[in-house]
Amino acid sequence: MIIKNCTPFDGQHCETTATGTLLNQIGIELSEPMLFGLGEGLGFIFWNMKTMDIPFLGGRIKPDALTENIAKNLNLELKVLKY
Repeated sequence: MIIKNCTPFDGQHCETTATGTLLNQIGIELSEPMLFGLGEGLGFIFWNMKTMDIPFLGGRIKPDALTENIAKNLNLELKVLKY
């Protein structure tokens, strides 16, 4: 598929950049922090075990779930195909 006159979204994260670019095509312009918020994408975990050299610090949901949540929260139809 060729998308004409596509203006790429300027983001720091691969999934928000791709989703932001697609949303811009339908006239929805959101910031990257707003995309993470609508996508319910950031959380927090601090995991410290004796068997680990250093504690694990993280906080992001699974890939693709971010885009699915954004579509759900904006009441948009999203068709996901996995190969």
